[in-house]
Formats: sequence, structure tokens, C-alpha cells
Amino acid sequence: IALHDLHISEERGYLDAQGKLGLSGWKLGDVDGKLEMREFGTTGFIDQAMFISADVALDGDFSAAPATATATISELEVVLPDNSSATTHSTTLDEDIVIIRNERDREALFALQGTIEPVSTAPFAELAIEIERDSWIRHPLAVVEIEGALNLELSPAGPAITGEVQTVRGSAEVLNKRFEIEEALVTFTGQDPPDPRLQIEAVYELDRSVTASLGQPTSGEPRAIVRVTNRVSDPRIRFLSDPAMSESDVIYVLMTNRPPGEGDVGETGLAAGAVSGVATGLIQDSVGDVVDVRVEAGEGGLADASIEVGKYIFNDVFVSLERKLSPEADENSTEFSIQYRFAPRWIFEFEAGNLGTGEANIFWDIY
Repeated sequence: IALHDLHISEERGYLDAQGKLGLSGWKLGDVDGKLEMREFGTTGFIDQAMFISADVALDGDFSAAPATATATISELEVVLPDNSSATTHSTTLDEDIVIIRNERDREALFALQGTIEPVSTAPFAELAIEIERDSWIRHPLAVVEIEGALNLELSPAGPAITGEVQTVRGSAEVLNKRFEIEEALVTFTGQDPPDPRLQIEAVYELDRSVTASLGQPTSGEPRAIVRVTNRVSDPRIRFLSDPAMSESDVIYVLMTNRPPGEGDVGETGLAAGAVSGVATGLIQDSVGDVVDVRVEAGEGGLADASIEVGKYIFNDVFVSLERKLSPEADENSTEFSIQYRFAPRWIFEFEAGNLGTGEANIFWDIY
């Protein structure tokens, strides 16, 4: 069976496919195909629009069990819009195309799958995916060149992806600073749905005048480091530096471009100076531009009330200062918070209080 030309066009993108499928009776044999995409819109991989350009060469043998194939991806470019609500290009079907059956009821299909015992758990197809260099992922906050090798195994138990994707080079914006990505490794370990491990480290070079009081770095120039580990479902983010500072000191330096001592931030990194220094510099000096004022009363009425003021200092960075009128003995009376939306659905939040306590969290916005 020869597929001479399959063309799908969109508003500004297209997909072209060609190929041949060998048959022996009704049994599938060799497969040889080519796929070309240019700014082709899809939301099939993640819950966000993306536009893909790539050349894909497919070569395989479906006559044996399991069927095996290799997909070589070159000149890959994935563009992610900065707005998570962005849609893909509109696609209009030709009037000669008739849809006989639309998508099945997914919940009913999944329920049916749970009642069927598979005859065999052995994989029925394996696809080796090779991502060549000069493949790029582009987002308004990050540009990354990647390469990798993945293996997709299809079995009655469901799909399983193993392998690694790593960066060749790239940069990302964190707290309005452009970090160079020195290492980024995403390891797929076969879960369904996929939940790969993350090993990411990005570096931003600091001015020596900012870190002069801390001594010399171990090598090269002073730098701030963002390190992301664990899995995609539960990423863990840390702020480090060379010369060494606490996480809150690193954030303070990145936000203010001032030496950590100017805020009277101690080695614990969560002292009151971080609150007074950052809050005074970023909020109190612009109190007339405050865009969010909130007063909350607890169960004890005004005795348990708190006042919170805050503002966006950048389009994606919100800072706030909360004052509790009658805090408990072990409770902060003043708390400072930074929220940074570093991707369409990801939010990093840092909180610190006058008692030297605080926390850092990362959230995924499902709305």
C-alpha cells in the first residue's frame, strides 16, 4: 500500500506524509514513511497549545511480534505560547470528508478496559525515537536545544516510555534574570501516565560587588544557581550560590541586586531583615501603587484580624506584606511573600516571617 501524499493544512501550518506499507496476505510487513510538519498546532501531549515543526523518518517491521519501528526526528522545533489559554490553528475539513465515527466516550472505554483480562501482557509494538541535535523548544521564558533517545513500548497494560532527553544548550528566565542552563536531563522510567525524573541546573552570573562580603567563589565568577530535582508530578526547586548563601539570601539578591548584608539577612536566610529589606524596597516605596489590599478577620473577630497589601512589581511577580494584629506566641506577626509565575501554569511561592520561619513552594495551576 503506497501513500503518495497526505496533506493537512491549517491557518499557517501544515502536515505532509508519504510512505509505503508492505503486506503478505493480510499480515503487515515493512513500513517506510516520511512526515513533515511546519508550525502544526496540537494539544495532544500536554494540556496546552503547541506548534511543532519537524522532519520524521519512520522505518519498521510489523511482521514479527512485537512489531518494531524507529522514528528519527530532525529539525524539531516546538513553540509554546506564553498564554496557557491559547488555542491551536483552526482546521476545516474538506466537504468531501465524512466523519463516520467521532471520538469514543473515554470514561466508558476506560471502564471497559478494567473489566477485560488481556490474553497476553507481552508488548505488541516497540518504537525507538531518536531526537537529533538542532532540536529546539521555545517559550517566551526559555529557549532550549535538546537531543535524546526514547523507547515507546505498547502492551495490553498500556504505553510505557523509557529513555532520556537532555539539553545541548539553553537559557531560561527566573525572577526576571536570564539563567544559562548548564544541565537538564529528563529521564523517562516507564510509568503510565509518564512521570519522568528531572535533573536541571541553571546558573546566573552575579556582580562581584554584590557578593564581595562573602569571599571568593570556588571557581570562576560569583553565581546564583537554580536546581530542580525529583519528578514532574512533584518537582523540588532549590536556590543555591557560589559563594554560598542561604536560599532566601539568593532570592533577595536576585530580586534587589543588593548584597545580602544590606537587608540584615542572617545565615539562616529567614531573619526579619529579609522581610524589612525586600518589603521596604519593593512595596513601601511604592505604596501609592498598591493594587491589592485585603483585610481578614478570624474566628476571634478583629482580635484575630490581619491586613495584607501587595502589588505586581513585574508582570509575573507579585509581592505582598501581611500584618497580624494579635499573633500567637509562636506565630509570625509579619510575613512577606513572593509569588512568581514562571510558566503558564507553574507558580513559585516564597514566604518568610519575622520569627525566622518560612517556606518555599511550587504549584501547578489546574484552572
